[in-house]
Amino acid sequence: MRAGRSGALAVAVALALSACSVSLVSSARPTPAADAPVGGTLYMLRLGPVDSWDPQRLYVAADMAFAGRVFERTLTSWAPATEQDTLPDLVPDLATDTGTATSGGRVWRFTLRDGVTWQDGKPVTCDDVKYGVSRTFATAQITGGMANALALLDVPSNADGSSTYAGPYVRTGQGGFDKAVTCSGQAITFKLRKPVPDFNQLVALPAFGPVRADKDQGATSTTEIFSNGPYMLQGVWAPGNGATFVRNPHWDRTSDPVRQAHPSRIDFEEGIPVESAVSRIMTTAGLDSFAVTADSAPPALQNDIMFTPSIKASRPIPARRSWTISCRTSAGRRWPTSKSARRSPSPPTGRHTSRPLAETSPPRRPTP
Repeated sequence: MRAGRSGALAVAVALALSACSVSLVSSARPTPAADAPVGGTLYMLRLGPVDSWDPQRLYVAADMAFAGRVFERTLTSWAPATEQDTLPDLVPDLATDTGTATSGGRVWRFTLRDGVTWQDGKPVTCDDVKYGVSRTFATAQITGGMANALALLDVPSNADGSSTYAGPYVRTGQGGFDKAVTCSGQAITFKLRKPVPDFNQLVALPAFGPVRADKDQGATSTTEIFSNGPYMLQGVWAPGNGATFVRNPHWDRTSDPVRQAHPSRIDFEEGIPVESAVSRIMTTAGLDSFAVTADSAPPALQNDIMFTPSIKASRPIPARRSWTISCRTSAGRRWPTSKSARRSPSPPTGRHTSRPLAETSPPRRPTP
């Protein structure tokens, strides 16, 4: 099991501000993303492998963070971090607000905003969100993802504790799911087994994200992507190599309060050893000066980053160190934004935490 230790903030900051090369400073605050140039190519260097881009199969924190900033929107999301020692704010994404709780936190309601579309221009609907959540219950077909919906939604259980609902492919127990998750126009309501005061944070997970039924490939779905975010896949994902993400022409910036999406293109290179990725970023030469990684630098290279004059900040190294990514794309100049050298906070799962998401979540569903 892999945990993306600095994935959530690293990728969120990188894609919001178009981050690239690494240096060390005592403190840094990002220039507002709205002032950053638009265009150019951002290069993502990752070891991988990415097991799946299917939202209900995603489990690794760094992969979830990348998907959430690039092509998979959710009801709520996390704002780009602006302070290295504070959790980012929970903000509305597909929804118009961060949700309304009733019945002491056992019922949550979200209303989808207007103007959000899929990459073919069709609107993202409440039924799309409901269908996406329903796929989590298809444990025979959709394996390996996060099981929060199975644990929390008020769907009847069998004597052995398994859900009576078997997902949208066989539809056994459909009535129980339809009572727990309901749509009224663009408003979706979740009825839970017990009060969950931070359920609006859980719906920031891709497991609660929308999937359009006519694009669902069921058990064979792995790295296919049908986008509702600012970028879409160009061609197909090549396991071990990666792919290129280009602008989604139907993404409307006015309908998206979270993503600035400054790069015109993102080249995701998979299969790059961590040492090679970090070394390339440190060189700041050629196209590598426009590269980022969500992988953690090994200790030996952390030492190089801290003590190599060409990449060390002019200020003294503080007792409490913080990594800073100098942000730019191939179309523009640099802006600094900081991320803590400690593990970056991931969306909590039932309590506030700064531990990696994969370590605080319930066990994922079994993979055959």
